[in-house]
Amino acid sequence: MQFSQNIKKLKVQAILPLLLFLSFSANAQDQSSATSDIVIYDPLLWKNELKLNAEQRQEIQKINTEFYQSIYEAAIDSKDHKVMQAKANQYLQQRSQEIWEAFSPSQRKKWKRLWDHYSS
Repeated sequence: MQFSQNIKKLKVQAILPLLLFLSFSANAQDQSSATSDIVIYDPLLWKNELKLNAEQRQEIQKINTEFYQSIYEAAIDSKDHKVMQAKANQYLQQRSQEIWEAFSPSQRKKWKRLWDHYSS
């Protein structure tokens, strides 16, 4: 029984990073040709440049935690790769929208400038 649980855990640990990579890379390609109001990367990396306040940082951490929990659960619950990827894309877009809404208008402009700078 323990061996079976370890195998399942190993599958999830191996599948989750692959799923996230595929999802992020697919969305990054879409984002490079779309508007820069989509948030794929973690804005906490640029918290100083964006001038995120403590409340915004906590909100983004909460959004990220919920996102990764949803991805983890999708990886466990679904055996179909396409279903998992569709769920991951859905969760990523939801996360993006929630983070975008957490930004102030000036932070949105700054994010677009950061995206343009780092994506070229």
